[in-house]
Amino acid sequence: MACLVQPVIILWGYFFSRYISLQAPQPLGFRDEIRSEVERLICSKNVAHCFDRPKLEAFAFLRVTCLDGFLKSSLFYSFLNDLLRSLSAAEKPFQEIGKFIDLLKKVAF
Repeated sequence: MACLVQPVIILWGYFFSRYISLQAPQPLGFRDEIRSEVERLICSKNVAHCFDRPKLEAFAFLRVTCLDGFLKSSLFYSFLNDLLRSLSAAEKPFQEIGKFIDLLKKVAF
């Protein structure tokens, strides 16, 4: 495990300087306010949460730009059909399938 620490630190330094730092040449589209917060948190005792806001923004971006299309895709419908088939074929069928589908809809929208 210790032999992985050095490469991870090097990779992290490269990633930070290239994409996150306020001086980054390719800032990934994050606002300066968020990048500044990441820099501040990295230097604090709260380093474990330094990517909380960028992560939330990335998820929000993906939800707005990709999720609707994915939920309408044949890949997603195929996944749901396979899931429903496997649930109905199970020894102990999933008795609240309607609630499960409602939960999927809430998460997706």
